[in-house]
Amino acid sequence: MGASRLATGIAACAFALACGCKKTTPPSSAPDASASDADAAAAPVVRSSPPRDGGNPLASPPPRPDAGAPPVAASTPLAPLPLVSDGLELVAIGTTFNSKILWLQEIGDRVWLSARNLDAYAEGDGALVKGPDLLAKFPYKPGVHNMQVVGAYPHLFALRTKSVNGRMESPEPTLFVYHPEAAGPGAWQEAKPLGMDWYPLGFLAYREGALIVSGQIMWNANPYYSPPAPGTSLTYLAPDGSLSDAGVSLHPHFLGWTASSDRSTLTLVGTIATPPKGDDPMFGYSGIHVARITKEGTKMIPIQRDFGMSVDAYSVNVHETGSAALVVPPGSAFTAEGWKPDVLTTFILNGDKPQPRKVAGNESCSLTTARLAGDTVYAIRRCYTQTIQEELVRVGPDGKTLKLPMPRLVKKAGGGFRAATSDAEKAKAFACIPTSIVLRGQDDLWVAGKCGDGGAFDGPAIPIVLRRGRPQEPVTIP
Repeated sequence: MGASRLATGIAACAFALACGCKKTTPPSSAPDASASDADAAAAPVVRSSPPRDGGNPLASPPPRPDAGAPPVAASTPLAPLPLVSDGLELVAIGTTFNSKILWLQEIGDRVWLSARNLDAYAEGDGALVKGPDLLAKFPYKPGVHNMQVVGAYPHLFALRTKSVNGRMESPEPTLFVYHPEAAGPGAWQEAKPLGMDWYPLGFLAYREGALIVSGQIMWNANPYYSPPAPGTSLTYLAPDGSLSDAGVSLHPHFLGWTASSDRSTLTLVGTIATPPKGDDPMFGYSGIHVARITKEGTKMIPIQRDFGMSVDAYSVNVHETGSAALVVPPGSAFTAEGWKPDVLTTFILNGDKPQPRKVAGNESCSLTTARLAGDTVYAIRRCYTQTIQEELVRVGPDGKTLKLPMPRLVKKAGGGFRAATSDAEKAKAFACIPTSIVLRGQDDLWVAGKCGDGGAFDGPAIPIVLRRGRPQEPVTIP
């Protein structure tokens, strides 16, 4: 409900390198299967900058709406929608080029769409409907604070930080617990003091509460282990606001930088420090490893034994579904050349041995994000050829990459926009590109996108939300 430390600066540097590596003859892409004839009409638009989901969402999550905006009245959830197809259905659409999605994320059985002056929810397989602003009573100042919310509704938890420019000032990370009320949006109570003066490495839902990940990783420096402190620490935030050790067994030399959980299985990505050799006082490192913690215990699974341990490694990400975890490679083909067999290969973990799942593409392509829905990988592929192209693709167990068509929008009589239907409309319509992927449970797949931005990064655009196989009357985004 789909997210940036100093990694934002890293991403910007990576993009500068990408632009500096312009080829005179762009390589041809590996062929994709065609989802439909609409693919030609759904050609991706040009982008001018490459954001990625691998950075820290804690340092710069999207701003919240004006705290003084009135909450939207709750609507009665609709009956479950049947899964009528494998296609992506338009379930929310902006009314103007200034409409903006603040976030789309899952919170347990709900998917939460938050926009300016709009909050909407899909309960289970039900339709997306307008509802109350759960953050109406949250102590937050626009432009001063950043925030992140995790949990399974109604058990929600928030991490608030101050916007700071450097280490001269603490971001004052503060935790909150949500308390629903019979009427209205509910209240937020401050939890026990976290006792940290810098950003945590991660904040995620776990068990009945939330998990705060901290450790020795510094986002602007290569991994460095300093004994005797553990490389990674996990703190559990309980529903009553108390804090305790999470009780998770990790290798003491494991330095993790990102984590994901389905609330029972916990998966972290990091490296393992190796003892100094000879007269060298420095610890070494053994590539990229995944720590997957289930009720049976902890498994350490090597993913890349020879990957150079630089700050580029911090954009390696993981997404846990419970039945399996998906490891997503670094988001730039120009800064992650050590990823084997190539930067378009993800890894599925549901045992002791990682199973590679490759997305087709040429040597300029990389993945900005990916999710595992059932046994299928859905990804946003970005390719640098004569233009920057972004496409939504999926790869099934057969290994074939299928490019999925995005809708194209036309103006609607009376104001607003709708999906183009005829070939004539599509020829003159606004093109759309994917921006993020959200997965609820094992297979409820959602995709956020934007249309008609003309290639300008983060410029005015029409936001959209797509959902796999469950059509409905689209919710309008103000």
